[in-house]
Amino acid sequence: DETADLVRVGLRSAYSTVRSEERFVRGKIDIVREMRKSPAHAERVNLVFDEFGLDRPENRLVKTCLLYLRRVSRDGENVRMSTRLLGAFDEVGVSHNVDADLARCVSDRSTRRYSTLVSWCRVFLKRQSFSMFRGSNVAMALLFPMEKVFEDYVGHTLQRTAKGCLRRVELQAHGQWLFENHRGRLRPDILCELKSGERVVLDTKWKRVSFPRDIATSDLYQMYAYGKRYAERVVLVYPWHEGAPCAGLAPSWRHVSPDGVQVDVFFVDLRNGRGSVGDLLELIS
Repeated sequence: DETADLVRVGLRSAYSTVRSEERFVRGKIDIVREMRKSPAHAERVNLVFDEFGLDRPENRLVKTCLLYLRRVSRDGENVRMSTRLLGAFDEVGVSHNVDADLARCVSDRSTRRYSTLVSWCRVFLKRQSFSMFRGSNVAMALLFPMEKVFEDYVGHTLQRTAKGCLRRVELQAHGQWLFENHRGRLRPDILCELKSGERVVLDTKWKRVSFPRDIATSDLYQMYAYGKRYAERVVLVYPWHEGAPCAGLAPSWRHVSPDGVQVDVFFVDLRNGRGSVGDLLELIS
């Protein structure tokens, strides 16, 4: 996104020193290289001159970083965006010495739009960690939605440990709708099928609940819909915390509808003590 904004307003050009052999003299003659050249190319002169163009250290770093991200990214949109943005850097070379180009970057009014970009280039091209570390460098923050992290942790741990206990564990199950005309898609977080054929829906919630009244009514409506369309047994999975009931199953929190839908509440202790995902597996199997 930073590169797209830069391309939109235009890349900045600068004077750069060029050393080459030319047929016409411009700039200064490179005496040392001229004395060492082969007599077979007497028609050419070794010159040193300044050329105004886009091939400056900041642009080289950005192009090199785009090429790197296009190669390692697994996201199709990122790959397409990197390829599209590289078209604006056709006149720019790649950085063969990242440290040297980082040292050559200047900070002035003309390069104000490069400040954040150069920081990201340093992170990616020098393989700096996104975790906390000591030093004088500014650490970039990479944020993850904890509700998704919690869901993936429970789901993938069940898939890994449920072999032999369950017939299958499906994450983000689909195929059921709230209404017959394919309105209101239902996608439970985890659908477990026992060897007996019975199915149990697990839905993770990264929320802090201490009493039964803390469970949102909308979550209960959602669990009831899962129970009617997927399975009669539904388990709400919360992370355990200080102030919540003991880790594991909370029997007094069970909800049973008049038509037989049962909603249990389970607290996963992320410290892997009592109330671990293994205990959850024993509950549903």
